[in-house]
Amino acid sequence: MKRFTELQQVGEVASREVTGRGYRHVDLEPISQAGMTSGFAAVLVLALYIQSPVIEEAYTIPQLIWLLCPLVLYIIMRIWILARRGEMHEDPIVFILKDWRSQFMIGCGAVLFLIAAAW
Repeated sequence: MKRFTELQQVGEVASREVTGRGYRHVDLEPISQAGMTSGFAAVLVLALYIQSPVIEEAYTIPQLIWLLCPLVLYIIMRIWILARRGEMHEDPIVFILKDWRSQFMIGCGAVLFLIAAAW
């Protein structure tokens, strides 16, 4: 996402000299698609981890941990939609830490972990 927003801000004059990298403006679409695909793959890896015996042993109600997948998907899709609109003007991690919706999703995830462990 950082490369995508960088190219988007620089515009069609993007070159190695301007960005310091080998990306050009025509690379916006493939970078966007690769970023969104990577986000979905990360949720798939999370789902595989949730299904592992480690989670079954660590939590009293391991089924609650499954609710993390839609929370993480929401955050990923939100930041990519904002980036595609040209509304992402900072590092995605910084954005997530400042954005109240993302903070709410992170808080919901933390509550899920607490309930799953202590119930």
